Amino acid sequence: MQVTRVCGRARRRVALICCMIAVIGYTTLSYSRGVHSNRAVRHAPAAAPVASAAESRANLHAAVRYATMAAPVVSAAASRENTSLPTLDDPPEVWRASLLAPEAGAEHAQLRRTTFEHWAKLQRALVVDAPPGGDAVEVDGQPVARRFVVVRPCCQLCNRLRTLVSSIALGILTDRAVLIDFEAEGYYGRLHDLYAPTVPLDAHLVATPKPKAALSWEFLLHGFLCDSAAVQRGGAGTLEVHGAPCFLHALHLHPALSGRFREAFGGPEGLFAAIYRHFLPLERSLQARIDASFASLIGLSPGADAVHAGRPLTVGVHVRNGGDFRSAKLSAIEWARLARSALELLPIERRAAAVFFVAADGAASRETARETFANLLGSSARVLLLPGLAKRTGCKADDADCTVSREGARVSLLELSLLAACNVRVLSPMSSFSEMAAAVSARRAAYFHPDLQRKFHYETAVEVLPRVFVPHSVEMPASIALGRTLDALTCGPAVRAAAGAGARWARP
Repeated sequence: MQVTRVCGRARRRVALICCMIAVIGYTTLSYSRGVHSNRAVRHAPAAAPVASAAESRANLHAAVRYATMAAPVVSAAASRENTSLPTLDDPPEVWRASLLAPEAGAEHAQLRRTTFEHWAKLQRALVVDAPPGGDAVEVDGQPVARRFVVVRPCCQLCNRLRTLVSSIALGILTDRAVLIDFEAEGYYGRLHDLYAPTVPLDAHLVATPKPKAALSWEFLLHGFLCDSAAVQRGGAGTLEVHGAPCFLHALHLHPALSGRFREAFGGPEGLFAAIYRHFLPLERSLQARIDASFASLIGLSPGADAVHAGRPLTVGVHVRNGGDFRSAKLSAIEWARLARSALELLPIERRAAAVFFVAADGAASRETARETFANLLGSSARVLLLPGLAKRTGCKADDADCTVSREGARVSLLELSLLAACNVRVLSPMSSFSEMAAAVSARRAAYFHPDLQRKFHYETAVEVLPRVFVPHSVEMPASIALGRTLDALTCGPAVRAAAGAGARWARP
């Protein structure tokens, strides 16, 4: 208890003695009941959440109430594994409820803010203030060597962004500035069309030393975990990151970085969104378009807390058709199964008022989506197709020349941001757009599998409905078969040992 200043000294002494007696009594009672056994500590969170979880298993609605309770605040040292997260022992309804849980990582917000602000000083010092040809700069009174992570990404917007976010984490952990050649390999988007970075990130701002090591896409997803030389804080100078890897999970599990990772970030959950939001706020006019789009479509601001405020739930649905995931468009039967699954993920009493945002490849797919949801929900259903290019650029719908343009990149980011702002997301496996939307939201998403012959999420997810899977984390792309990767690495046992006995990612 806290004794106020108006209390007398005698009252404070009495209060202190009472508290000591209560603590001693509780400790003795707890020990006698075996509360301190390893089994109890490992499986039992705080009393109130356990009771709520137990009651919730009877029906989904009680589970939703449990999952939307405020997350407990824990210290960085105690948060290696957040005990409020569902476990493999929990039934599917608890995992479904986790889709409506608060954003992950709130307990680490202050620690991360401090870490980010310190690194931002280092970034500006190395990129803007450093004298040409100098070997070191001073940051907070300490000399820091001129070392860099230079990102040369490939592919489309989402792959570039998740590589940049991962590289910023690498820079923070190894005291390096991060620079990105955002337009590498002829990409049509421009960083400053999309974002207003809070630190200088353009690769052309400074002439970096010749790289000491090049980290390829394949290496970062596999052999990197066994390589400690390239990531030592005082080791090799400039590192180059190539391709489009998302490797936050590898930084978290790396034996040489895991301790520093916990010191700097507290834990992995919600980290992607924290880095993204802190260093990459959206360009002002684009943010205004997103706010206006969300408000005009449903009368809510992005990220409105519909769970607590009693407002309509927003459900973002992304379907990737064709490409390297499916050679054929979703059939009418598959669309119906998807729509029914999206509805069943919501509490019964919230379904009628829900608003569905649907992003799909191709005008025909979007129209099929509209018809499917209308048939399922009735004529009053609010099904909103995310704004297409044709309405804003004068281009024909899905015209490739319009898609691969600076405006096309802005439209992609607008649609991604709207999807991430929804309360619940139903996404496509093996899609960087889907995985990016989940990571930016800092909340779990459900992935719908129309084709079970390609089991992209079986190692790292729980099946909550037929063909619908919820991954354990939004920080690691669920398409990565991490268990098989670690089994094949010579350092696999060391990685698992460093991660701790309860680490989810090391034992998917």
